[in-house]
Amino acid sequence: MLVVLQGGADGSTRFGVHLYTVPKVSDTYFLELVKPGGNEKLGLGFVPSSKEPMPFFIHLDGSGQLHVGLAGLEASTSVGDFKPSSVEFSCSTGDFEFKDFAFGQPAP
Repeated sequence: MLVVLQGGADGSTRFGVHLYTVPKVSDTYFLELVKPGGNEKLGLGFVPSSKEPMPFFIHLDGSGQLHVGLAGLEASTSVGDFKPSSVEFSCSTGDFEFKDFAFGQPAP
């Protein structure tokens, strides 16, 4: 599962969260903070796989900080003056149901 904000000056800069598994370790989900220059582990970088709902959030604040959370783990990174132009939700190998979305602008 990949959920990213995409945009910036070049239109292809991406920040967000990535959850994936590998066949040899199918009882584990791996979690990453997606960002230019290389992804970073979210927390320890893994959690046990589960069929239970797994809440996540992506919050870009007015000071240029991106805050992400997935499976109870959280991380932040500086994004400077990054301006998102789209949100991408994708999954290549799993069956995910996305629901209860909230999109908003920060108060002036």
